[in-house]
Amino acid sequence: MPPRGEAWPGGLQDSGDHRDDDQRSERKAVGHEPVQRVSAQEADHERHGGESGEEGQREADGEHVGLREERGCLPRVEQGLRACTEDHRSRQQEREACGVLAPQLSHEARGDRDARARYPGDERDRLSDPDDERIADPNLPRYRDVLARLVPYHQDPAAGVLIGDGVPLADSHRHFSHLLWLYPLRESTWDDPADRELMRRSFDHWSGMREHWHGYSFAAASSMCAVLDSPEEALANLQYFLAGNVTDSTQLTPNTMYREGANFAIESPLAAAQSVLDMLVQSHGGVVKVFPAVSATWPEASVAGLRTQGAFVLDASRRAGRTEWVRIRSEAGEPLVLQHGIDGAIAVRDPRGRPVRYTEVAPGRVAIPLRRGETAVVTGRGARPALCPRDVPANGPAAAWGLPD
Repeated sequence: MPPRGEAWPGGLQDSGDHRDDDQRSERKAVGHEPVQRVSAQEADHERHGGESGEEGQREADGEHVGLREERGCLPRVEQGLRACTEDHRSRQQEREACGVLAPQLSHEARGDRDARARYPGDERDRLSDPDDERIADPNLPRYRDVLARLVPYHQDPAAGVLIGDGVPLADSHRHFSHLLWLYPLRESTWDDPADRELMRRSFDHWSGMREHWHGYSFAAASSMCAVLDSPEEALANLQYFLAGNVTDSTQLTPNTMYREGANFAIESPLAAAQSVLDMLVQSHGGVVKVFPAVSATWPEASVAGLRTQGAFVLDASRRAGRTEWVRIRSEAGEPLVLQHGIDGAIAVRDPRGRPVRYTEVAPGRVAIPLRRGETAVVTGRGARPALCPRDVPANGPAAAWGLPD
């Protein structure tokens, strides 16, 4: 039975041990000038005129306190994104026609350039709506100018998106850093036909070499297939990991923990849980999708209390291979476009059964204006299903939790 509960707040992490990467400080050239890779702490030290000791720290702390007071209730994540942007900007070559970050060394790419040529996708998402007046930041014009001049990802006709300029993924690798744009950042979407070929080509190149994959590699592949509109492939990747197969000395243990050699960890099981959620509910680019990548072998599914982007809380039921009903509550009054998955004509009502205004914006998608605290229930027209979570039958027997087969 697919699990119920709240989605994990974070995405997948590329969590290998690369301490040597962070200790590198070699010089590489961008254009005609050498650029020293510096840490965020060193950048702060330079910005404050090289003060040392407690005096420089007090001044820096004072500025931070002032900024916090000025920004009021700005969330911590907003401050973190701004700090990330400023750190990258301090290493950008402003004289270039296109913004290029200082080259970084990728230890596992055999010392070749790891071209992190663009800003983090969460920062681009934050700046994507020029009319969003809630971002009260005087530096927005500068950020958007930098954003508009960033170079595109390097590509190859066979490999898709590369690790860096002229650096393809040549061997099997457990990590997927060069595919973060595909998942979880989702800078390209399957909804846009122009994006599909590159998405598929890039994924296929990485997934075609699995000798050194770890557990989280299969979980990431499952989530990527979910956004590539390949539900059966998504489930197959997840089931391979959940079946306890040993790959490159890694394995899921019977109690849902995970081992890499003799070391035990938890990130891969958590990533696998996120993969299940990606099959059941997705939200990106202002669209909430219900059961977008559920396998045909899961004809029954029920979810309750799943949170999505836009501060929505979702309940839904799938019966006999079809979406039966969807209930969605807005906690912030954000715009909602719902891909409901219900066949035929629909009805949209409030919890008391009164009609709710909606607009069909595409086949199977409706825009529903909900104020904060309001709820909409979407069903087939004329249907009156029981709007409650339910247990669904399992597809077959399984070992008791925590015990081997």
